[in-house]
Amino acid sequence: MRRERLRVLGLCVAGACFTLLFASLTAAQERLAQGDPPNIAQITVSEPAENGLITITGDTNAVFPGAYVAIRNLYTGETEFTQAGLTGTFRALLTGVSGNPFSISPSQTALSPDGYAGSLPGGPATIVTAPRSENLNQFAAAGALGDDNIWTAAGAFGSTQIEAGGTWSVRMRISIPVDLDAAFLCQRLELMPIALRQDLALVAVNAPDAQNGWSNRMTEIGTGIVGSDTPHLLGERCSPVDALAESPDDTGFVFVSSAYSGVFTQEFPGGLYVPRLEVSLRMSETAPALAASVTRLPVVLRVGVPSGLTAQLPTALFWDNPSDGSRGVLPAESPFKLANRVRYDSPTYILSPGEYPLEPYILNLLANRYDHYAAPLVPLALTGGALTATVRAPDGTRATLSGDIAQNQLGTPAGDEASFFGRQSPVDTLRLTTRDPQFGAFTFDQYGEYRIDLTTSFNDIFGNTYRGGGTYRVLIAEPLDLTPALLPGAPVETGYPVVLGAHIAPAVPADISVRWQSVGLNGDHVDITLDGAANAYGVFSPQGGALTAENPGEYLLTYEARFTDPSGRLWAGSMSAAGVIVTPESALIGHGERGVYGENTTPAPAWLTARQYTTLAGGDPENIILNTPYNSGDWAFIGGDQGDGFAPRLLLQDSAGDYARWMLEQGLDAAQVYQQNMPIAGTGSYTYISAVRPGVTVRQYATFGETSDLPLYADSDDPVNGQIGAGIDGVASGDIIFFFNGAVIRDDETGILATAATASTAVVIANEPDPPPRDPIGARVYPPGHPGAGIAYGDDDNLSMFIIPLGSTAGNVYTLGDRLAIAGQVAPVVAAEVSVSVTAPDGVVTDFKVDANQYGYFFDPAHDMTLDQIGVWTVSMNAEYSGLVSTGSLETPLSGGTRGAVQGEYHIYVVPENMEPLPWNPALTDATIPPAIPYNFSFTAPEDWTNVHAYRTLFMQGVVLQDGEVSLTGRNLTYTYSTDALNDTFANVEVEGRSAGNAVSDTKTLTIVFTGTGAEGELQIRARVFTIFHDRLVSFTE
Repeated sequence: MRRERLRVLGLCVAGACFTLLFASLTAAQERLAQGDPPNIAQITVSEPAENGLITITGDTNAVFPGAYVAIRNLYTGETEFTQAGLTGTFRALLTGVSGNPFSISPSQTALSPDGYAGSLPGGPATIVTAPRSENLNQFAAAGALGDDNIWTAAGAFGSTQIEAGGTWSVRMRISIPVDLDAAFLCQRLELMPIALRQDLALVAVNAPDAQNGWSNRMTEIGTGIVGSDTPHLLGERCSPVDALAESPDDTGFVFVSSAYSGVFTQEFPGGLYVPRLEVSLRMSETAPALAASVTRLPVVLRVGVPSGLTAQLPTALFWDNPSDGSRGVLPAESPFKLANRVRYDSPTYILSPGEYPLEPYILNLLANRYDHYAAPLVPLALTGGALTATVRAPDGTRATLSGDIAQNQLGTPAGDEASFFGRQSPVDTLRLTTRDPQFGAFTFDQYGEYRIDLTTSFNDIFGNTYRGGGTYRVLIAEPLDLTPALLPGAPVETGYPVVLGAHIAPAVPADISVRWQSVGLNGDHVDITLDGAANAYGVFSPQGGALTAENPGEYLLTYEARFTDPSGRLWAGSMSAAGVIVTPESALIGHGERGVYGENTTPAPAWLTARQYTTLAGGDPENIILNTPYNSGDWAFIGGDQGDGFAPRLLLQDSAGDYARWMLEQGLDAAQVYQQNMPIAGTGSYTYISAVRPGVTVRQYATFGETSDLPLYADSDDPVNGQIGAGIDGVASGDIIFFFNGAVIRDDETGILATAATASTAVVIANEPDPPPRDPIGARVYPPGHPGAGIAYGDDDNLSMFIIPLGSTAGNVYTLGDRLAIAGQVAPVVAAEVSVSVTAPDGVVTDFKVDANQYGYFFDPAHDMTLDQIGVWTVSMNAEYSGLVSTGSLETPLSGGTRGAVQGEYHIYVVPENMEPLPWNPALTDATIPPAIPYNFSFTAPEDWTNVHAYRTLFMQGVVLQDGEVSLTGRNLTYTYSTDALNDTFANVEVEGRSAGNAVSDTKTLTIVFTGTGAEGELQIRARVFTIFHDRLVSFTE
């Protein structure tokens, strides 16, 4: 946007230098551009006319010129579409009530009036409010019961300031159209907490429609827990429709008047509260609702707290600028945790150099839902709101910014928020903006850590003050893709070792720090940090890198990686994983859920073909969300379209009886106990959910259980917050997802302490009439060994089992003397026996066997090897299983090798410590390449070599795409990298030439190796490792 020139003042005091930035502008001078939010200063909202219509007028530069504008009533959902003039003016009429909030979203493209249940197209948007009564105890609100029945409510609270032990009262009148296809009009008034008193502060708490993306409650190891408390009931009643009074002005409406009152006891938690009104239509007072709507009333009640206390809210920076799947960063001293549900937030927030906003996102003021709209949690009065920030750059220089909060904004410039964050992740989060470009687009142009000291405060219309901010840290660096040797969230079995290795892309000798923290059910805390460095080719396989958990409980595993390249650029990676530690003797057994998500039938099958099942159940056979399989080890086959997906589920079976008896005492339906469908319960109990692809997380979160106001499922088009290698269209046919769900049960009353887990595997299939390979059966859940559970992938059309290599992967380059650790994940998830054969360059073969644990993970440090010969090594792995599965004994054993590898074999390469790499054009060590057309690599063997051989290995997370010796033309090798050709064999190799960035397609590692005999008869080897981040080619091998 065009603004007046900034006034800049430099100041140095005691050797510290500051830059003070000030801006003066007027709203009319702004010339908005696409990507700017509407300018509230240029928008007026009228009071409701006698006919209930409100006029919303945008004056010059209210939106960018010619914008297509969508305006939504945030009480009723009524939405109007109009187009702004060439000067950014517009006008629209919508029905509304006094104080009605409206969302305004401008777009570059013409808008269809259909299909926007929640997030509006275009953006960023802003919220404006109609004038309201000067008597702040009075309120008006509205809601929609279907498309035609718009109800309105008007009333007053006796007071909004209530002492502990004081009396509260409210009276209201609800009006609704005369023609109601129901017998009863019901209302339920609840009190929802905003912030509760903690010592001398008010601290925000999770509440319905105010919790998407953050949490005020944490697991024992510190991850945020998804879920909210039940609001306090103030009163409810149902009125017969035929007894409703007609409106005196004969407008076709009937009404019911209500009055509620009561006393807040001394024990009632002190804090700030918002009333929540549910209005529903029913055929009887106890019947399920035919239609219902819930509206937050524009009232803030201050209960049992003095007026001087301010409320601390969850205030994040960079919320719409993801960091390899993490969303936003909180201050180090924050009492809150982020919980975006796609990925546990990394210990370090990493962004590439660029411009980013320094304006705070207040995470609890809106529903943050793609499929749902709601009024703001509190009616804000931004007059007097302020924002200050001091930014300390890596070189020590500081910039101090100060400004007034001008308005709110929500969303990004994306036409559809789902293209950035998916349909189930938080979107349209309220951001406070100064409309100052120094706040809105601050330049981060130095590599290293920036420290940001930010404070903000603002008021609601009742005079309550809210605050946020603190000390934020962000690391500016180029991104490293960090892949651990244990799939994130995998259940860890007591007594069974795990390897704390990792792989780094680009292949660089990054400094690595791995931290294991665990809390046992017995209260024991374990905290171990392993520091080291990857070898020159990005492999981190340290001596002593094995860990064995001794006690059941829960764990947090974090990884940090840092590397500075020859030009001085910092590269960094950071990730977290969390899950449960389970003893094989646990009496509690984890399960997914029978049937299909959203289809309630009795009985629900554990195995099913979804098209048949949903047709019989009366559901949609073309848009199927599968529950994670009921039985551990089973297969789920998931469609790859937008309407397809999965819902993580965890239920319990009790083989001993203590938990089952307690559930019966708590009133659980006996059928759920006997059908082994018991929920997670207990005062300190929660569930860890992880759904992961090799190299990419799809869902990760901790939860108290199912919550009705958050979408905990995932559809197949989810871009998973733009993680490296995620894929532009979400999962692709042939992708594999591992489901790892674990429960921690702690109950103070009964003394029950236990953990349980379930693990299963999903295969993404191509729906007809998608391009081949088509899957004619469609979405389904089958047991291992079922004829319909064969996996077609690569050159195999009926795999019953395969291995995802994790400790050592195809194409790894090791330095002479490095440690080789063989570890991996078996699919299906069963306790398979894995046969391993390692062939050294001199032909000596080392064979051994490893038994996978019950969750399909295998590793045994007793078989770690020292790589003591340079040259080409061959690793062969084959898994076999003939034990019990969910349907009983297998008729035919399951078997299979490394995914994509010919006969389960792949190559690794060992080079001398100071190897001279294969020559490569220095201008192409970090270059842009065309991602969807063939790209040629050319190499020449040294002139004095004889007996020259060349090898190439192309590895994509979890899959060997190409491997083995390749032919030379004389002394020359030309290798052609072609995603189109690869896609002919491997359907999940994306072919996408229109988009750029490391999230568009899977990360791939290309290793080129030459061997030969030197002039003195000695074995020679040279290698070069390339990382392909879609359209970015990187190779720092030196």
